[in-house]
Amino acid sequence: MTTTKRTPLKIPDDLPWTQSVGLLLDAVQVENLLPKLFAWDCTVKVEPLYLQTRFAQLRDVSPCLVRVRSPSDPVLVEFLARAQEHWGYLICSVAPWAEMVAHLRWLASIKHPSGADMLLRIADPAVARALLGDTQTSTATLFGPCQRVVVINPIGDGWDHFIRHSEAPIADHSALYQLSEHQWSLLESASFSKMVSELYQHMSEFFPQYQSTLTAHERWDHLYRLAKRAAACGHDSEADIWLYANAHGLLGDQVMGEDPEILQLLAPEQPSPEQRMHLISSLAERKCFP
Repeated sequence: MTTTKRTPLKIPDDLPWTQSVGLLLDAVQVENLLPKLFAWDCTVKVEPLYLQTRFAQLRDVSPCLVRVRSPSDPVLVEFLARAQEHWGYLICSVAPWAEMVAHLRWLASIKHPSGADMLLRIADPAVARALLGDTQTSTATLFGPCQRVVVINPIGDGWDHFIRHSEAPIADHSALYQLSEHQWSLLESASFSKMVSELYQHMSEFFPQYQSTLTAHERWDHLYRLAKRAAACGHDSEADIWLYANAHGLLGDQVMGEDPEILQLLAPEQPSPEQRMHLISSLAERKCFP
């Protein structure tokens, strides 16, 4: 098996270390996050955002804000070494640390456009990218006291920077933040993009020769379109999309687009989408390994 060598991502050179700099980590993405944090740094300053809220019993899956003070911070070093796993993102603020914690704790639970209360997976980089990169909705309330949010890009080889250009709004945490329908649609799209990022890492590791002439960003875009095609054919589950991509990795795009047996299995009159994709996957393996 061929694997892809990964090197730690370099931290941006211009982070304001004299200000409050936090690393917001997703405990859903990183199992046993709290024990790991203290194993990496026994003096770590960490704020589980669900503490002091009605979700305190969910402490094990609570997003955690970690105070980082330099590029050599042990937790930051671990984070950068696993950049492609999208554990979280960096936040910078001139405001006191406590204000940043209070703001993020407030955003950890929000209202759905229907008015129902829900938890926001606030530490997920895809969520931050979707909401803070929105050009149709004011993001000042989402930024709060945070001036800059630095998120690893979907490929895991660079950074996306989001900056609050207006004055920080006066904090009002008396009511939950309510998403608009537009923002909800952005989060749904972000979920799909996050899946494609995970698929990109999978294909890079197990099928490194697939579309190897493309740049990393072109390859990500190609896999995004591939996943969209699978979904358009009714194969919209993550498992089906991954099987579809694996088949392309085994046989190549030309065979997948021309082979009569595969084209027949993609026809809608065949069995359920899940059954069709398992048949396609088995057929691709037989053709690749006769």
